[in-house]
Amino acid sequence: NGGSGAPASQTKTQNVTLTLSSTKPTRSGYTFLGWSDGVSDELITEDFTATADVTLTAVYKGNEYLVVFEPNGGSISESTKNVTFGSAYGELPVPVREEYEFSGWYTESGKLVTEDTVVTTAEMHILYAKWTKVYTVKFLDVNGELLSSAEYKADEKVIFPDIVEITGYTFAGWSYSTGGSIITGNVYVDGDMELYARYDANKYMVIFVANGGSVSTTNKTVTYDSE
Repeated sequence: NGGSGAPASQTKTQNVTLTLSSTKPTRSGYTFLGWSDGVSDELITEDFTATADVTLTAVYKGNEYLVVFEPNGGSISESTKNVTFGSAYGELPVPVREEYEFSGWYTESGKLVTEDTVVTTAEMHILYAKWTKVYTVKFLDVNGELLSSAEYKADEKVIFPDIVEITGYTFAGWSYSTGGSIITGNVYVDGDMELYARYDANKYMVIFVANGGSVSTTNKTVTYDSE
């Protein structure tokens, strides 16, 4: 049953109790509990009384081992946990670290361990937190006031927020500075960033009605909020 070192077959005389061999099979990560005849729920450990040919199957219990969680620069509420060999790890703690996103627990060899991962290490072992750097992108208005912000990982594409309408102005786009050029194309994160909303003042036509008089210029184009 997954183990090794089982004793050899034994012969039982009818109506005579057979004392089973003291040789116990072994299985990495497990403790041998006894033998099962596949019929009774009770394990057979020493005396065998059946009067027919039977195959006994070894029954094991998974050992418990201590898992140590190494947060790798983060903080964590629980630093250890007992797990059972051959069973899932179960619920795992979630560490936190400023300016980083937790990417999961990993073994020393780099294998990802989740709550559904089955324990296959037959000894105390350490799981290491893996982190991904998170950058803040700030979206500012024409006066440098914060409109909103969002967190991104490196090389992620920036999703621009909905624009804010300003009376007398038309949104022109985003720039890297208050007086910078309008950004064309996509923006990809390579660090903390500040993006500024750019607006162009609207132009309006003013018509002069002489109302019985005369005027040399009947209309003029003016710019909002300008003289």
